[in-house]
Amino acid sequence: MNFSINDYYKQKALNFDNVLTAPNLADQITKTAFNNSNLLMNMSSVSVEQPQYSKTFVASYPDVITLMEGQVIPTTQVASYSTTVSDFTKIGSSVELTNEALKYSKFDLQAHSMELGSIVQADNIANYVLTDMKTREAAVPDSTGEQILQLKSGATNSWGSDTGDIWANISNLIKTIPDMYDSNSKLYMNKNNALYFMSLTTASYEAVALFQNGLLMGKWAFVIVEQLPDETIYFGDMSSAFDVVYVHDGWQTVDSQTKPDCVNITNTASYANVAKDTKAITVLIQSV
Repeated sequence: MNFSINDYYKQKALNFDNVLTAPNLADQITKTAFNNSNLLMNMSSVSVEQPQYSKTFVASYPDVITLMEGQVIPTTQVASYSTTVSDFTKIGSSVELTNEALKYSKFDLQAHSMELGSIVQADNIANYVLTDMKTREAAVPDSTGEQILQLKSGATNSWGSDTGDIWANISNLIKTIPDMYDSNSKLYMNKNNALYFMSLTTASYEAVALFQNGLLMGKWAFVIVEQLPDETIYFGDMSSAFDVVYVHDGWQTVDSQTKPDCVNITNTASYANVAKDTKAITVLIQSV
């Protein structure tokens, strides 16, 4: 078995802390990234060893028929199944630290490295997931289980022509989610839309109680997702709709002799947004 100097530096712990070996640090950066994004915290994450991942779901359910006494049982539709596959995209981040930082005894290298790397990773992963979800929007989703139901507000650059339309659009959005996903459903929007909905008034400046006690219609929580554009909001159970799958492709720790006075920690991983049950989420866009 060949063992190179690069392999040595991959495994060598910075400051002799085994948590800070390149493999461990890369894994910690990725896990911390999911806690630095409001969107990713509400999604299911899965770590795999190889860039291969699939989900099997029920495409059509069997018929359930109520029979009368003595009635002949008719032939019913059987269940059919479909499998969604993964398409991975590589995302990387790099943290560079000077020797001054390493020598400073009060400097928490582990925490600082994870914070810097995870903030960059979180934004990149969230943008990747939302871009993927955008490509899945359809007014009439097909039977593949890959598409997301898309509703339109009926107005350009607005959530409705008046407060009555806005209330109706949000109500229709909520109604699309099956009851089994209702308890974990949330409204996902950016801060601009949150402030708009919370300050919504009628033409006579009467407050519209779209949000009550900080909850949508007094029942559903909302999540601020800064990566979402103004013209898009989602409602539903993100964790039941998708798995965000990741596999570490590699990492690199550059010692201070290779690049004088610096230590560079590079983390790369591949990500896939894999559909589980897209009926658990619906999108509303500003469009006619």
